[in-house]
Amino acid sequence: MSDFEDLLELDLRQLSAALSVGRPSAEELEQNQWIGLIELLTMRLVGACEELSAEDWAVCSTALDYVFRAAGKIKAIDHEEEVIRRLNLSAALLRHVAPRSEVDLLDPDHAVDLLLRELPVSADEARDMVVRRRDLEINQIRRLRSAKNLLSPVVDIIPRHTHDSRLRVWMSIFPSLP
Repeated sequence: MSDFEDLLELDLRQLSAALSVGRPSAEELEQNQWIGLIELLTMRLVGACEELSAEDWAVCSTALDYVFRAAGKIKAIDHEEEVIRRLNLSAALLRHVAPRSEVDLLDPDHAVDLLLRELPVSADEARDMVVRRRDLEINQIRRLRSAKNLLSPVVDIIPRHTHDSRLRVWMSIFPSLP
């Protein structure tokens, strides 16, 4: 049995414990296997999120950081996809559990900070661009589309848990993004 197949057999706590100590190394698995581990770990996190202790959250968070780092190292995932997956995971978790500032994945303010740091265009630029949408160059449309992809996970969930005015500006622009 391969390392990957062994990992598939583990429950969330066992899987997180193995990954949180850097096993297997990035090079030991193929790109699609790292993507599979990201999906498996996120699925199991959402499924068990209501039962996790503070210690479990710490180990699971470390494991998630590791799988993203390993997948990025071997080019299985790019930075934008990682951010989108993290934001989607936070939104999914916050549908089931209350926000917790000590766990980044459960901290709406952390999600907003991550989102705003990664947006490829400012709110003012985006507002100006959507008004003249028909005159935009393809790279400008791609920047707006990237912004929409980053915003999509947080539109419904995160605003309920934070009063960050920077996010409200983006929520008013969101419906107009391509």
